[in-house]
Amino acid sequence: MTGDESSGLKYELSQSEKRVLVAISQLGGEATPEAIIEQALPDSLNQLTAILKDQLNSILEDYDRSLGDSKISELMMDLASIKPDNDKQKDAEMLVILIKHLSHILVDLDVPLQRKVIGRVLGEIKPAVTKTLKSEESSVLRSSMMTMVDVMNSSSWLKSKSLITMDEKIECFYSLSSKRLAGVDLPERRALKLIDKNHGSITVDELRASKKLRNEEVSISMGWLKRKAWINIQKSGDDTILELTEIGRDHITKKGKDELLIEELAGIEMPASQLDMDVIGQLKKRQDILVERELVTRQMKLTPKGKEIVGAGLDLGDDISQLTQDMIKDGSWKTGSIRPYDVDAFAPNIHGGRRHPLQQYIDMIRRIFLDMGFTEIESDYVHSAFWNMDALFTAQDHPARELHDTLYLKSPSSMPLPDPAMVEKIKTMHEKGDELSDGWGYDWKASEAQKALLRTHTTVNTISYLRDNPNPPAKVFSIGRVFRKEAVDATHLPEFIQIEGIVMEEGANMDMLAGLIKEFYHRMGVDDIRLRPGYFPYTEPSIEPEIRHHGNWMELGGAGIFRPEVVAPFGVEHPVLAWGLGLERLVMALLNLKDIRKLYVSDIDWLRTNPVVK
Repeated sequence: MTGDESSGLKYELSQSEKRVLVAISQLGGEATPEAIIEQALPDSLNQLTAILKDQLNSILEDYDRSLGDSKISELMMDLASIKPDNDKQKDAEMLVILIKHLSHILVDLDVPLQRKVIGRVLGEIKPAVTKTLKSEESSVLRSSMMTMVDVMNSSSWLKSKSLITMDEKIECFYSLSSKRLAGVDLPERRALKLIDKNHGSITVDELRASKKLRNEEVSISMGWLKRKAWINIQKSGDDTILELTEIGRDHITKKGKDELLIEELAGIEMPASQLDMDVIGQLKKRQDILVERELVTRQMKLTPKGKEIVGAGLDLGDDISQLTQDMIKDGSWKTGSIRPYDVDAFAPNIHGGRRHPLQQYIDMIRRIFLDMGFTEIESDYVHSAFWNMDALFTAQDHPARELHDTLYLKSPSSMPLPDPAMVEKIKTMHEKGDELSDGWGYDWKASEAQKALLRTHTTVNTISYLRDNPNPPAKVFSIGRVFRKEAVDATHLPEFIQIEGIVMEEGANMDMLAGLIKEFYHRMGVDDIRLRPGYFPYTEPSIEPEIRHHGNWMELGGAGIFRPEVVAPFGVEHPVLAWGLGLERLVMALLNLKDIRKLYVSDIDWLRTNPVVK
């Protein structure tokens, strides 16, 4: 390592440290790591960076977006890493790198019509990139560039030598979860318009019947209307009446602070420092409005000693980062600048590939049931209502079969029924029952049973299995997606994974079922569980497993013994223990999550740091 002396001061500096000092000085005495990387680029890449920034920002202006420094520096690093055998391969690698980085930039900035924009950008920047790469040797470019690791390591050393200071600041940025929100009235605004249209007064039933608000939005709008003092709520007999206040009348044509902020965030991301955090706090109480992102920014600044040593002049050469056999033989290492090694220096976290937490728990559940002697079965997502509902003794006028609960298909809209003898048995059981049951006592319709739908439970798998295997013993399970028309909230999803299973054997009873369910949850690491009575159309008796989650009991699914009306048409003569349990709620509790939607958000940091399931 060589020494640099100035005004009696002597410091041992690596070449990387010298380059960081010089770059900060050239940038006015203070700079971010990204700016240092860019400043240290070779002249040719510096010119290319300026060209790319100008052209990209010019295009992004059409979409009210702007480019960040780090995005371009990362692109430059990748371009300099190209090691082609020929010009054709060089062009191909260059195109792949450009498309990859441009795609990431456009996705991060939420730019619309991304394919079209990528084509336009490539057309404008590719000639400049090609010209630069052809005029420079890639090996020269690579050796002259600094990575983020280089800059941070060198900065750590420089800070320890009191030549620079490093400040770190965490700032929150906010954007809308969807640009569409800026063009859609909040629930209370839609309700306010309805109340005004109804001469300043409306009942809750009238508000719900207007169809301007979804069922779940009625109570939400009332809460916010009251909180904003836009209405008074009164009771008149059985009716709940909403009446406009003077403040509410003023806001018929005047938007609230939260509405104005939503408009301001349309298509852009803004730092917390530029926003009213009280209004941000209000919007964060709503679901699916804001996206919050934390950004860590670092600022390096030259100290007086740092300025003095830069002013005295620094010899910028190449560091020796690795001793070779030739260096040792010819002794050239004695006069070279050897890069220092610091075990405490900054280094990026390295994350290996891993499966998604949900998949890890699916594999764990599969192992548990296989170890308990079960066999796994599978089935399709699309079934007829016959197998999903009728075969499970669910009456054709049951609320679960309504459009607001079940997802029916347009194509195909219907599916064939099984053999006529089987259909007749199910029809008779629904209409008349048998010697042990009176059935439901209505006219069963084949047209209802033929409707095609997305399965609402995986019990459709097990009832099909019992049709083909009516004799004991039977121990089967399945893990699969089911679909329901649910409103999305912290504990509900319209598409989720169900853990289904049955045990059929002579003498099977509720004690066996309760023990089996408790044993399953015990093996999953959950012991604080209770089983309470429940009701399901196709099991009797029925229970609902619940576990503790954040101090409250959370229901995980249903279980019970199949009713005789369910199994009799298939010739099953022995008790069938059955259960259908939700996976996501269980995983939510195991990972201590408050919101089930977290499991399906592409949060790469959370996915990387989540413990591996064993």
